[in-house]
Amino acid sequence: MSDAEPTSGASRAAGTSSTLRIAVAATVGVIWAVYMLAVVALGGCDSFGGRCDGTRPPLFEDDVAGKAFVGTAVATWMLWWLRRPSVRQAAVGVAVALAVAAVVALLARSLAHG
Repeated sequence: MSDAEPTSGASRAAGTSSTLRIAVAATVGVIWAVYMLAVVALGGCDSFGGRCDGTRPPLFEDDVAGKAFVGTAVATWMLWWLRRPSVRQAAVGVAVALAVAAVVALLARSLAHG
């Protein structure tokens, strides 16, 4: 067998699948980054000329933390699953996404509310 032989249809399909996963992952990453910038920049109490009274809202009533949590959980799960799509990776991805989203939500909350 030489290197000049054409590749089989299966290997070309695997290459296309891998390229598509990379493209989707990059798109998800960019959309998540823009979403998080908007949440942190526009989610604070002083956005749009509002005033802050110096107290943070309770954690489970904080819109910034909630939006950051949901957005990060979805993006993290998708990126984890796109690495190697399978039922097992989907299940493991849920646990990873929840852990990462909790940390990012608390960081976004502290950035938005000082």
